[in-house]
Amino acid sequence: MDSAITLTGIGVLITRPQHQSENLRCQIEQAGGSAEVVPTIEIAEYRDPNRLKDVAARLDKFDIAIFISVNAVTQGLGWLDGNKIPWPSGALVGAVGRSTADALNKHGVAVGLVPDGKYDSEGLLALPTMQNIAGKKVIIFRGHGGRELLANTLKARGALVEYAEVYKRRKPNVRLSEQLDSSQRALINVIVTTSNSGLDNLVAITDPDIRNWLFNTSLIVLSQRGAERAKALGFCNTIAIAPQASDDAIMATIKTIIER
Repeated sequence: MDSAITLTGIGVLITRPQHQSENLRCQIEQAGGSAEVVPTIEIAEYRDPNRLKDVAARLDKFDIAIFISVNAVTQGLGWLDGNKIPWPSGALVGAVGRSTADALNKHGVAVGLVPDGKYDSEGLLALPTMQNIAGKKVIIFRGHGGRELLANTLKARGALVEYAEVYKRRKPNVRLSEQLDSSQRALINVIVTTSNSGLDNLVAITDPDIRNWLFNTSLIVLSQRGAERAKALGFCNTIAIAPQASDDAIMATIKTIIER
């Protein structure tokens, strides 16, 4: 974290899953700010054992393995580790974002493909290595459902694409007013969201009588697509795009908001 970042008097609402929020919360508090964590996505197990066993038996046959998120790394490699299945050495491994690449490295998996600056599927697809891939076998580790852009584009380029769906996202059964009372909401200056589904869920769990507060609070998203979605939902204050999902990048983006 940049030691020059000072957030004295600044309140931040973090909407990441609980297990991914603690480090960011600590950084905010160390910088003098305050943080509330209200997860708008729960990560739940979603595994078809037969399907995963089939994929695991053929892992060394894939030319490229792509991990969509940190959760895909944690759940996917966690399943392989639990079943004592080693990661093959031959596949070229791709990560949609820097945080996902860091998670892979922590698991001892070398990453050869990471977007340059644009940390999303579009950024990954723009890499030179991803252009001429006709006939290449690609496995995508992801959550159940989600965007089809990556797979569809790779198929259009002639790749043979399969999914390994290793988790699912669900909306928590809570109301925002139950998690944050009016005095807590009054201290929030910035809301951090890290996915469009989390953003949609945030609006869904927000009581109608406090949506005006929500839409008038500064917001951090991770992509232009997220910014456009936020505007469509009704957010009308500052919408800032963090360059990546890392805690340091989010901290720097909070700083740019409060300095405006």
